[in-house]
Amino acid sequence: MRRVLGAAAKGGPRPGSARAEPRKRSLSGRFYLAPLAALMLAGCPPQQTATPANISGTVGMLQVGQLLFVTSSDRHELRALDLSIPDTHDWVRAPNALEPLSIPVLDRPSGLVRDVRYSDDPPDSGTPAVEIVGPYVYAISAGAPEISIVWANYTKPDGGLQEEAKGQLTELMRLPTSAPVTAVAARGPADGGPSTLYFATFESSGASTWSLPVRPPNDLADAGPGSVLAGQKLLASAAGESVSALLPLPRGRLVIATRKEAGRGGRTVLLDEATLATTPLPFPGPVRHLATHERSAALAGEAGQNVFGILEETVCSPTGCGGLLAVDVGQTPPSIARDYMSDGGRNTMVPIRFGDGLVQGLALASDVSIAQPDGTAATLPVLGLATTSTGEIFIFNAGELRQIDTDGNSGGVSLQSITVLEADGSQRPYAEFDGGFRGPIFDDPNTTDVDENPAAADGAARDELISLTFEGRIPGLIDVPTPNPPGTRFSAEQASRAAPGDRILFAGTPGAGVDGGSGCEKAVVAVEPAAIVTEPIPPGCESPFTVRASGRQPYVVAGSATGFMGRVGNSQSFVYTGEYFHHPDGVDTSKPQLELEMGPGGELSRDDRYLIPTQSGFAPYVTAVDTELASIGRNLFHPGSVVINKAGSRILVAYPPADMVLELNPALLTPGLVRNVVPYR
Repeated sequence: MRRVLGAAAKGGPRPGSARAEPRKRSLSGRFYLAPLAALMLAGCPPQQTATPANISGTVGMLQVGQLLFVTSSDRHELRALDLSIPDTHDWVRAPNALEPLSIPVLDRPSGLVRDVRYSDDPPDSGTPAVEIVGPYVYAISAGAPEISIVWANYTKPDGGLQEEAKGQLTELMRLPTSAPVTAVAARGPADGGPSTLYFATFESSGASTWSLPVRPPNDLADAGPGSVLAGQKLLASAAGESVSALLPLPRGRLVIATRKEAGRGGRTVLLDEATLATTPLPFPGPVRHLATHERSAALAGEAGQNVFGILEETVCSPTGCGGLLAVDVGQTPPSIARDYMSDGGRNTMVPIRFGDGLVQGLALASDVSIAQPDGTAATLPVLGLATTSTGEIFIFNAGELRQIDTDGNSGGVSLQSITVLEADGSQRPYAEFDGGFRGPIFDDPNTTDVDENPAAADGAARDELISLTFEGRIPGLIDVPTPNPPGTRFSAEQASRAAPGDRILFAGTPGAGVDGGSGCEKAVVAVEPAAIVTEPIPPGCESPFTVRASGRQPYVVAGSATGFMGRVGNSQSFVYTGEYFHHPDGVDTSKPQLELEMGPGGELSRDDRYLIPTQSGFAPYVTAVDTELASIGRNLFHPGSVVINKAGSRILVAYPPADMVLELNPALLTPGLVRNVVPYR
């Protein structure tokens, strides 16, 4: 997914190799057969059927037909796992049947792509626009100015390699490029024509995106790099801008994502290859990976209509950073995709976020059956899988453009008991006569029924503790440094959160405490866009200062996850609009995240607070392989590339730190830990 540029040397044959029938390059690298039988249940050891292959560097993985290509980057080669063999698969064998086939490529391959195009059936034909995979796999290495072109076809031998199988599963060409390659993609051939290779290079003057026709394999096998047709420059980017991802779409279109300023900037455009005209795609920030999917029989629209982008983690909002977002390129102009029907309208998709980790692998597949949280099986129009650096595998509904909610006991957001936390640390149940909220709240202090006051919106309210702190410190205006000696006007980025009548407190003389002594507490007399004006400050009041709420709105409202939400006073209404992170069935996105009515108030001391625990009633469908599977013999962390094998109804996940590929059965998945796996290594 994320590629770091660096130096890479050109590879060549290695000694001690198992050799297949050569074309222009010999095969190299010693390998062994690797599948292990399934771990059916905890405590059931795998049945070993072959010697482990000792893959080293499973950083890239993809499927072509019924072959799974896996990098062994430390050995500068690819391996091919035959998925057509039922139950436990087998590595494709070399001419020496005792050893698996090695496909030598450029040094340390880190990225793999394949030829893909979609059938031309119109959306109203009733037939799915299936992926049609071409003959090539392309391998790149971080920072290397070359691309390996591998013939991905495989005709199974019958007592030895058949004549028509010669040259297949080999590197036909190592294509030199003018500069290091940062991204690559490919469009499959139509009607016997050439494939189209797209690649981006990076130089000090900027990035360039190229297209290059690649001849059919039988022609290319006898050709050299000089005989490849000349490439065409499609787009030149500004200095300091690199191309992070490429994605071919039907009808001669190409999506190009760029990044700059260490990921803090960038753009994504849709390029018409015939006219070279570009159309901006409205992703809210730079994108580091692109994906789309074939048309589903259950969805309207054509293949490639939704372009999914993994946002750089520098793009943040109150609900999180990064995430996955889709742009509908079937609209004019393209717009953020709308997820599903609700109350007669459609909702703009919200970013799908996958916990605290970085997305490492992404796979989308149409019309796939998978176990649901309640144990039943359902066929999703588009199944989405994302692996993260925290070891988790997220399963989501990419057809509906939203997460799968596994909280089966939830009736939506839950607001639990309200308590009062006093400044001295003592806690007591909230009682209506204390003031605070207006309305029938607590007859029984143990009840969880708080009626409609306060109220929180399903899909926007989060799992957190909301506090209303009387004369509380205002976030963003705590321990703000000032010039010394101070004046009466103080710059502060979050000055707008303050109000006339608030109290500004300085560190004061020694022993005065964090909030200063009485002489170092003054009133705020005015608030400017980026500054606070106070009463004159006497000598001895030192930097930094803190602003406490007072006056008409002495309560500071903040969530432990949301952060600062606003301020409110007695007998006032409070509304925090917030941001939706999930669209449940029947969602009404006009509802604010939190709203409440305050009562006339009671006697409170500074830092007394009302505490309102909220539960979102939402839990994403997330699973992880048990890292203590002793029968595998090694811990499993940081899943990477992921593949959905539709023909075999299996999921394959690469684990680079373990040099292993695990196969999971989607019919046996459940939220939590998974132990039903088949390892290949």
